[in-house]
Amino acid sequence: MDAICTEAFDGECEVYKGFGLKRVVQLRYIDGAGSPGSVEIYLSQFATPEGAYGMFTKRVVADADPVESAPRKLEAGGAGALGTGRAYVWKGPYLVEIQYANEQETPVQMKASSERLLVPIGTEIGQKLPGAAALPPAAAKLPTDKLVPLGILFSPKDVLGIDGAGPGAAGFYKDGEKRYRLLSILRDDVDQAKDVLKTFGKVKGAAEEKGVGEHAHHLSVTKEGAKVEWVVGRAGKVVMGIGDEEYVVKQGMAPADREKLCLTHEEKSAKLRALLK
Repeated sequence: MDAICTEAFDGECEVYKGFGLKRVVQLRYIDGAGSPGSVEIYLSQFATPEGAYGMFTKRVVADADPVESAPRKLEAGGAGALGTGRAYVWKGPYLVEIQYANEQETPVQMKASSERLLVPIGTEIGQKLPGAAALPPAAAKLPTDKLVPLGILFSPKDVLGIDGAGPGAAGFYKDGEKRYRLLSILRDDVDQAKDVLKTFGKVKGAAEEKGVGEHAHHLSVTKEGAKVEWVVGRAGKVVMGIGDEEYVVKQGMAPADREKLCLTHEEKSAKLRALLK
């Protein structure tokens, strides 16, 4: 593992370990025609499909708004993404990271070469990987309507950065000018789901929200000085939430600007009520 950390992941190994990394296979292809082009592949195996999918979403979404920077969808494996010079494929407990390099090509040429090479390589690897292609249940529970392409971020623990919240999926949504996120958490039984909701209820300033699911809270978390408001509720073993998009909420923004870009509290409650029926 130490060698993998040094040679393959260039200082990011703790991130991979956090998702349950178990094994890595590295492959390198060169151009038989003699050009300096090459393709590097890292095939990582994780302890669970959820860990592998979580690392896939972290690679695809990274730390940027997927509306602005997400790669294109690639039909490969259970989920795939294609950018300039890079492709990612997820299936079961596996994540494939593919990188194309050619120092003699311009950015325009590299983009064309990437598509020509990485699409068939990623597609074929995705077909051959063992494991189920179905999304983890929490991610599959997210509605697809208004979902930003490749706009899912799966956290193996402490979803939304809240201690003790456990694993869950957050989806990025865009409806006209308005942006919001949906949270999806599934537990094995009702008592576990109740415990999750209690964790959200302990956030400073959280208050009970009436008429949403079997029990709900509204709360706010601070991101870069700005308040991001959420409504989180439970129905049976399912906990779901709806909140502001932190990439558009700014510290000190005018109420009119917030109303233009974010859902109102009433709109959040209504959408969540429908999801938890």
